[in-house]
Amino acid sequence: MDVPAVVPPSRWEHAAAYGARELEAVAAALDADAVLAGAGVANLAAWVAVSRARAGGSAIQLTAELGLWGYTPTPADPYIFNHRVFPGTPMLADASTVLGMVVGGPGTRTIACLGAAQVDRDGNLNSTLIPGGPFLVGSGGANDVASRAAACVVVALARPDRLVERVGFVTSPGDRVASVVTDLGVLRRLDGTLRIAAVPGGPGPLSERVRALADACGWDVAVASSVSELEPVTDDEVLALRRYDPERLFLS
Repeated sequence: MDVPAVVPPSRWEHAAAYGARELEAVAAALDADAVLAGAGVANLAAWVAVSRARAGGSAIQLTAELGLWGYTPTPADPYIFNHRVFPGTPMLADASTVLGMVVGGPGTRTIACLGAAQVDRDGNLNSTLIPGGPFLVGSGGANDVASRAAACVVVALARPDRLVERVGFVTSPGDRVASVVTDLGVLRRLDGTLRIAAVPGGPGPLSERVRALADACGWDVAVASSVSELEPVTDDEVLALRRYDPERLFLS
């Protein structure tokens, strides 16, 4: 299947590209052994980040709650539990092994990359239900991972209904959320508080881009004393994502 290279990057592709960069940086800073990602865009960002880190000499591995350690994702299939990766995976175990021993275990340091319907000012994640609305998908292994990983990077769109002051339901606690990465910039936990720490580069004053992200938050978000500018998303980054999701089932 051809990878659609000429379609301009979507908001999700911007978020995923920034998320892959952030995940790679957090994993390197913590000397992580593994990355475990949730489904959807967070998963694609993790695949790109780990592939890039390993190409640069890192020994970091992909792990999945179903019981996989060291697997290699298959192009053109964006689903995290793709059975075609099983034959080439060095270790096939079960969810108890990955969630009980690998994530948070004494022998490994694992970074989580998760998505959610809502993220609040404390980093709590809601993927269960919106009050007065429908049931979503529930926790799966998200709570286990968010509670035990060395750090968690969240990938989401910057919208007031997604970045809320208080989530309507706490699916996963936010204590270990280090970064919330969006299409409009990155919030990082600095001095215990999620603050706007980076926004996309571009024309116009930096303050306007900071304000755009602040306006997309459902609370009076704090701003870091120094806000960096993100390099533009490159064609290579977009193509790396689309190789896994050429139909843009998650990325559109």
